[in-house]
Amino acid sequence: MKRTTLGILIVVLGVISCLDIHARRSDEDDNTPDTRIFAAYGVLGAQVVIEGLSDLLAIGLTGGIVESGDWSGVGGPITVGVQGRWTGLLDWGIEAGYASFTKTYTYRRTAVPDSAFSYTNTYYHVMGRLDAIWIRGEGVKAYSSVALGAGLLHQSGRTSDDSQSDIFPAFQGTLLGIRFGDAISVFGELGFGFRGLLVVGAAVKL
Repeated sequence: MKRTTLGILIVVLGVISCLDIHARRSDEDDNTPDTRIFAAYGVLGAQVVIEGLSDLLAIGLTGGIVESGDWSGVGGPITVGVQGRWTGLLDWGIEAGYASFTKTYTYRRTAVPDSAFSYTNTYYHVMGRLDAIWIRGEGVKAYSSVALGAGLLHQSGRTSDDSQSDIFPAFQGTLLGIRFGDAISVFGELGFGFRGLLVVGAAVKL
C-alpha cells in the first residue's frame, strides 16, 4: 500500500513538473522578441477610390466636357515597415507606403478640336499599427489589425510650376491576416485602407 501511494505521488509530481515546464516555455515564447522587416503590395487601396471619385467629380462638374482617359503607374500601394511583439496577444508596427498614378484627361467641346492633358498624383503615408493575435503558433500567425497615421498627396502637372501638396489622414483596417514561416515568412491580408483591399508580402526576422 505504501509503495502504491509513493508511486502515485511520484507520478503526480512528475506530471505537475512537466506542466510547469510547459507553462514556463509558453511564457518565454510569448515574451520572445519577434521583430521583422516586411514589404508588401496591395490592390484596390483607398488611393484608387480617391482617384476614381475625383474622376467622377471632374466629369460631373463639367457636364462631360472633361472626360477621363488612361491611368498608368504602380497601381496599388507599396508598403514597407517593421513589426515586433508587444505582448502575447498584441503586436506593434510602423510602416510607410507609396502609390503613384498618372492620368490623362480630354476636353471635348463642339466646334473645338479635342485637347488632352495629364497630371500625376503621388501618395505617401506613414502609419503606426496594432495587431490583435488570434493564433500564434510555430510558423503561423493569424491576426486582425488597425493602423492610423498621416499621408501626403503630391500633385504634379505638365510643367514644374503646376504642382501642389496636401496632407490627409491615413488608415488601414485588416479583417484577417495570415502569416506563414519563421525566419523568412509570407503573408496575406484582407481589409481596406491605404495598404489595400488585398495585400500580399514577405517578412524577414531580425
